[in-house]
Amino acid sequence: MLSATSDLHPTVAAPIRDLVRNRGKSLRTRMLAAASGWRTNPETVIASSVVELIHIGTLLHDDIIDKATKRRGQPAATEAHGSDFAGVAGVCCMTIAAEMFSLMPGVQPDELDGTLNDLVDGERRDVERAFDVNASPADLIEIGRLKTGSLFALACALALRGSGSSRHRAAFRDFGSAFGAAYQVVDDCLAYASGTANKSVEVDAMNGIFGIPLVIAASSSGTIGRQVRDIALAESWTGSRHQTLVALVRESGSIEVALDYADRSIESAQESLLGCDLMEARTLAAFGADVYARARDEVV
Repeated sequence: MLSATSDLHPTVAAPIRDLVRNRGKSLRTRMLAAASGWRTNPETVIASSVVELIHIGTLLHDDIIDKATKRRGQPAATEAHGSDFAGVAGVCCMTIAAEMFSLMPGVQPDELDGTLNDLVDGERRDVERAFDVNASPADLIEIGRLKTGSLFALACALALRGSGSSRHRAAFRDFGSAFGAAYQVVDDCLAYASGTANKSVEVDAMNGIFGIPLVIAASSSGTIGRQVRDIALAESWTGSRHQTLVALVRESGSIEVALDYADRSIESAQESLLGCDLMEARTLAAFGADVYARARDEVV
């Protein structure tokens, strides 16, 4: 995928190449491979590059909005290269991905349009809900479906490019969408589960981006709910305040409640593949179940 950035100016290419080299879990591209029945061909490689470039673009923009200082244990692009170049690099990722997508056989333009629209809408809703401790879990799950699930959905659909019926493609998209929503909830829970002050969730909390465990805890009656709301909305912020907030969220039992929401979403994902008689549906379902189980086990 580094070759896709070869024509870019070095200052624009650098933030992208940093994230390519400092690879994460590659869940989206691995899900595409699973939905392809683990078959690799040139078209699958291109499809994976499209998905990964879009993902990198969203990470670059997320770090600007969240004022992040770290990404995957390394300085975020905003720190290493500056917010301006990180933003330009993010736009370039989307542009290159769209160009590569347009050259792929067997794809529909509205597949990419819908994904990008969902990503933008999810980010908009996330920004608009800043410091809203009264958001409902359903609202947060929908934001997760838009911000996270939409790209998983595209990955699953691209696995069937040029093959499979429209019903199969819709089922694969529904699986990816519901899986992404569930995975986002589990990721939110993991940020609180260790009981220590996780830096990324502290930055989110400082910016008023409250994960589903915190929102559920804040909605609880009694002393814990009141304390969570007071700390989350406090004008001043310290590390000790955040440690107290993490402890209160854990004590409230909201992590377990949030996991119930995630479990329901993953059940919905699996149900979307019922009646789908493709071998690829079986490999996709098995991969999704394994990834979700491993992530959930990290929480509990």
